[in-house]
Amino acid sequence: NPLQQKCYSHHLKAVSQALEVAASDYLLQLQALLRTALWLKALQPPAPAERFALCRNTLQTRAHALLDTPRAAASEEKVRRRLWKQRDHLFTFLERVEVPATNNLAERQLRPAVIARKISCGYKTPKGARAWAILASLAATCRQTARSVVHGISSQILLQPVRGP
Repeated sequence: NPLQQKCYSHHLKAVSQALEVAASDYLLQLQALLRTALWLKALQPPAPAERFALCRNTLQTRAHALLDTPRAAASEEKVRRRLWKQRDHLFTFLERVEVPATNNLAERQLRPAVIARKISCGYKTPKGARAWAILASLAATCRQTARSVVHGISSQILLQPVRGP
């Protein structure tokens, strides 16, 4: 799917964690590649299209050079494999203006539900956790589409008869 995009914050975190295990020029090069892509995203709207495409293509060429050859060091190879699996989607956010580089917005939108779960001491059953996750997701979707939360949730509920003891 050409519109896939994994969160760059998570990629950068994986590189940082690998660097904590072992300093590596290779990992520093990957980190620089990812940070350069984020920097380029910030220039996306005002940058001339041909110049922007040239920069994006240069990043893609560099990514292939870094990711196509397996690494001997375990920490390097783990990060390389992670990014290699995403190689076809690594720069989707540079190809499509509307695609963000990170999912920070989505994570911030989920934060109130996570806090509510923690304050309530969590869930007692897996079914309860799943129900809460579904309801929180529907409520967020309704807020984003300016729809009534009650209407959005009620249109999704499937009522089932209660069975006796």
